[in-house]
Amino acid sequence: MPRPYFNATRMPNAQNEYVLWIDIMGTKSNMSNGVMTSSIYISKLHVAILQSKTAGLNIYPVMDGAYVTSSSEEEINAFIINVFEQLMALFVETEDNRYKFIVKGALAYGPVIHGRDIGEGCNTIFRDNRAYMNSILYGQPMIQAAKSEVLAAPFGIYCDETVRQVSETFCHRWHKWYLLDHDLDVEPLREALKNYFSYAEKHSYENDYPKDRIKEHKEKCYQYFGIEE
Repeated sequence: MPRPYFNATRMPNAQNEYVLWIDIMGTKSNMSNGVMTSSIYISKLHVAILQSKTAGLNIYPVMDGAYVTSSSEEEINAFIINVFEQLMALFVETEDNRYKFIVKGALAYGPVIHGRDIGEGCNTIFRDNRAYMNSILYGQPMIQAAKSEVLAAPFGIYCDETVRQVSETFCHRWHKWYLLDHDLDVEPLREALKNYFSYAEKHSYENDYPKDRIKEHKEKCYQYFGIEE
């Protein structure tokens, strides 16, 4: 078997883009409790992502989440609003708290390279494996977005400093997407979240959801959405 070869001199130049990481909270616990249930959650997230995809977006699914990139601030912002409004409505409409799931995400900005742009000049094996290469994304903003996601509130978006420095839309640590749709009534979500965290506190051991994590997520969520106790 020949050693892996890659001609780095033929690597395409990186281009600055917005990079969003979005995923489902608590997938590890959900998967432990029931593979089918967690698989349904993951599938619904990807349905929302695909329903919100527009021509200028690049989607890289990764099990319970996805990287989404775009050179357009307006397009990535519209995508965030569309996905979160769909999942917000689903969260509110699901009556049984056992079958609700929460997403959150983080946004970064910087140079990325898309695998689709790496050609056979780097290695001829890529010529016959385009689908494989099309699934690859390179770039530090991926790391920044993934690491920053822990700082997001439930159903919220955290903005890494790399995006805060270049964007007026994403200039705050927490991007409150729900304020940008003036026709959106967020009160049903506030009530559903209050009910959900009350349930979570009462069933923390059953759901393998530690109380310190519940407290942290609840406080972030209440601040993000302006929920009163």
